[in-house]
Amino acid sequence: MREDESDADEFDDDPASHSQQKNIINAEKRGGGQSPSQAPERMQDINPICEEFAEMFVGRIKAPNEIAFPEQLRREALDYSFESLALVDEYLSFLHQHAAEIDDEQWKPTVMRTGAYVGEVLKRASGGAWRWIDYEDYMPSHPQLQELIPERTAATCAFPHNQNGDMRMPLAKVARYIDEGPENNVQYFVGCDLRPRAAR
Repeated sequence: MREDESDADEFDDDPASHSQQKNIINAEKRGGGQSPSQAPERMQDINPICEEFAEMFVGRIKAPNEIAFPEQLRREALDYSFESLALVDEYLSFLHQHAAEIDDEQWKPTVMRTGAYVGEVLKRASGGAWRWIDYEDYMPSHPQLQELIPERTAATCAFPHNQNGDMRMPLAKVARYIDEGPENNVQYFVGCDLRPRAAR
């Protein structure tokens, strides 16, 4: 998995929630390697930010930096349904096959926006049972996980979590699909939490 590359200009020109985007840009500047107690800033509700990332993936919000190979994504069919994740898997399969052609400037927005879409599908299909939380807000109460996930990177910066304290890592799942291949199928990943709904 690639290291988190800081890119403070990535979301500067996006039209919505500009102050919230500044927060996540500042968070990206911190990069990895800091413990929550060392972090100079903390984000509160990052759900609007993650929702905007998902909308960038769908193409409804324009961003100055595009995801890798956008022409391979059937954006017009992305409706946040469980079924739409099959299209995301098709896209990620292409990215895996062409991973060597994805530079670091494309990799970061691709992982964050694709992962945000996958997480939003989970969140919406579960009726809001899952909510986004920042790495730095989640880890202090889960120190055993911080030993396994010691750094805040583009792939670990935010997770959906529920009231039971469970969390999922769709951004990391996307990064692993690009690096490792289809054993990291995102439709199956989300379906494990939505099995009764998805089976209907």
